[in-house]
Amino acid sequence: MKVLIVVAVTVAVALAQGPPGPPPFLEGAPKATIDEWNALVQTFGADTESQINDAVSGFVAKHPEIKAKFEAFKTQVVADQKAAEAAHKAKVATLSSAAQSADSQLSAIADNDSLTQDQKQQKIISTFQALPKNVQEELKGATQ
Repeated sequence: MKVLIVVAVTVAVALAQGPPGPPPFLEGAPKATIDEWNALVQTFGADTESQINDAVSGFVAKHPEIKAKFEAFKTQVVADQKAAEAAHKAKVATLSSAAQSADSQLSAIADNDSLTQDQKQQKIISTFQALPKNVQEELKGATQ
């Protein structure tokens, strides 16, 4: 079910960056459906992963006309996520032990299903800022 959170977060980030258009699974959907999705996504910061999964599932169930496109989008997100995780794992293996430990801490926060998205973001930022500068720089370099 982490896929649903990735879908929701991907869409939320896209929405925050301006009006590029609806996510692929909403292309061709009625404006009211797109508006409802946009309003729903705006609430995700205060939700846990489970709450977001439930909200996304409920939204898709309410709009059967997008179900097939959503499922195809979700499948693509899973494939992209697996590729990104493999690349991340390979990159982390090249880091110093301090940076590997920091990455593990940050990943644990991101994977903590009991935290809301806002709480995760705050904890990740504060944990990252508390790291020694050389570890911060190493992690930043690893993501570029």
